[in-house]
Amino acid sequence: MTRHGGSGQDGAVARTGGRIGRLRYLVYTMLPGVLLFLLMVFLTGRHSPFGLIVHILLMETLPLVVALCFTAIATLMTARRLRDIGVSPWCSLLMLVPAVNGLLACYLLCKKGDPAPNRYGPAPPGNTMALAAGAWCLAPLAGVPLVLRSLGG
Repeated sequence: MTRHGGSGQDGAVARTGGRIGRLRYLVYTMLPGVLLFLLMVFLTGRHSPFGLIVHILLMETLPLVVALCFTAIATLMTARRLRDIGVSPWCSLLMLVPAVNGLLACYLLCKKGDPAPNRYGPAPPGNTMALAAGAWCLAPLAGVPLVLRSLGG
């Protein structure tokens, strides 16, 4: 039981504590990134619904805001995933180091979590069918930014 009266292991996205498994880590990290990317493309695209001045301001500031939001989300989800494998959540600050962050994310996607309760709490909840479907839908989107960049879009 947590101090809030529940087990704290409902797998909610907005939680900063608790543990999450590999599939939840993948979905909870990728989904906000994909949504932020699509929002940025919509707001700064050639057919932007805004005037020229607002469009120029968005082109300059929105990528930074999106990058900061994604970094915060990825760092929080990494802390939850690190708890699942029994490592201090402070190691999630490695997500702020270029090149190391990609290696850390790959490691966390491959390393199986502790099936039993550890010092960071009980085991995370099992995966739902919706979560698995979300992972299958998001996986092909991981390469979309690379394809768009190579096409000059």
